[in-house]
Amino acid sequence: MDLRRGEINAYVPDLDRSVEFYGRVFGFEPIESDRGWIKLRAGNVVLLLFAGAEGERNPRGPRMTADLGIANDEFDGVVGRLRDAGARVGEVESWEKGRFVLFADPDGIEWELISG
Repeated sequence: MDLRRGEINAYVPDLDRSVEFYGRVFGFEPIESDRGWIKLRAGNVVLLLFAGAEGERNPRGPRMTADLGIANDEFDGVVGRLRDAGARVGEVESWEKGRFVLFADPDGIEWELISG
């Protein structure tokens, strides 16, 4: 499996405040945005901020996940192994380049598996 590091995702209640904070402290600069999210970069680190207190993309309030990227053709097999290993696996969703799913390991640490 060709596993690659993905983006860090933060689900925040105040998008503008978070953009200002990460820019001021770490030098993150906006590189892409759309309604409800903004992607920032500092060096080779990419931070994707999603807006909203508790809602559709942020069901449990502020939190963080990190992406684990894999090829599209490996996605179903990895999701199956996650379930077999006892991970809490969310609903698989689609995006423009493939699919993604949020999962938590047996200790409750959350990740996002993303293909593309």
